[in-house]
Amino acid sequence: MLLTLHTEQCWTEFGKKCVGVHYGIYNAKDLDTFIESVRNGQDALKEHRIAFAKNEVMINYPHTTQKIYENLVQSIFDKKE
Repeated sequence: MLLTLHTEQCWTEFGKKCVGVHYGIYNAKDLDTFIESVRNGQDALKEHRIAFAKNEVMINYPHTTQKIYENLVQSIFDKKE
């Protein structure tokens, strides 16, 4: 992920929070290091990502997700009839 000041200025607060719980990958070496670290069980941001997902992303989960799924299924079957 290549970051520039201009890109950062365009992010919403939520977007900034998302970036804050993920690793910055700036080149192939960073990617290799990240993959090896995770394969070796070293993921310093894992707990932060889980907490972020629970507190910021998964609000009303799984209820909202279930309703969206049900609506999609219903709309598909309604169109077939």
